[in-house]
Amino acid sequence: MKIKKVNINLLECWEKNPRAVKERDFERLKRQIRRFGFYKPLIVTEEQGKYIVLGGNVRLLALKELGFHEVEVSIVDAPTEKEKIEYSLSDNDRVGFYQDQQLAELVYPFKDEIQIEDFKVDIEEPISLSAILEEFGPSKSSESRKLITIICEDEEELFEIQKLLGMEGKKSIKAKEFKQILNNREP
Repeated sequence: MKIKKVNINLLECWEKNPRAVKERDFERLKRQIRRFGFYKPLIVTEEQGKYIVLGGNVRLLALKELGFHEVEVSIVDAPTEKEKIEYSLSDNDRVGFYQDQQLAELVYPFKDEIQIEDFKVDIEEPISLSAILEEFGPSKSSESRKLITIICEDEEELFEIQKLLGMEGKKSIKAKEFKQILNNREP
């Protein structure tokens, strides 16, 4: 692994990147970069004279929109899809989380000086990849599970839908739970 500065035009987003960003969070990221600068190298692998971004695809898009011409990258050797996936997962791994009381005590004295709306924090235990695969991966009978996706315009709409479906605080539920919710609703 080595770190070096490269022309941003030599960087490409990894086409298999499974991460997404909401527009308001993307704008928040750009505000952070404008304020603090670019201080976290992108994780890339070199392929045919180009650099494929395995960690930092959303940051790359933000940097391009902000007019950056050169960025620092950390070049890793990832010749196989398995290794690309591992680097991507590692770069985005949520190892820790904030303890809500301690975070509030730390930030509160500066609440009028910090642009609070420019930050989001993790205050719950991260979910394991095995739990995601168990929930959304192919079933044991080898049939793929069918997913219903509801696209919400914002968090307020998401909360309304969750409340309507009786699934406050959950991002997904199994079909059996969903059927129970529907059966228990008043006509």
